[in-house]
Amino acid sequence: MDVVTVIVVSSVILLVIGAVFAAIHKMTTETVPPLMWAGATAGFAIGYLLFLGRGTLPDFLTVVVANVLLMTANIVFFIGIADFLHWRKFLPTCLD
Repeated sequence: MDVVTVIVVSSVILLVIGAVFAAIHKMTTETVPPLMWAGATAGFAIGYLLFLGRGTLPDFLTVVVANVLLMTANIVFFIGIADFLHWRKFLPTCLD
């Protein structure tokens, strides 16, 4: 398998996982983490697809926007985990 196929398949899987998290959020509206995880997985998928466009899309999109999306997705995913496990006291005040 080549790298392009792996990135495309990974992005599709991440989008499916994000849809499942969004469906879970709709069923249980009392918790926020599933919605945060859905947004994070969508950010991962879009960031990976932007990396894939290197050479055809503008460098600003494939480097800067893709990296910002991936880092933001990591932070949002961590905040969702911290909220789910009630670890809010461990988060910096800027993320609270």
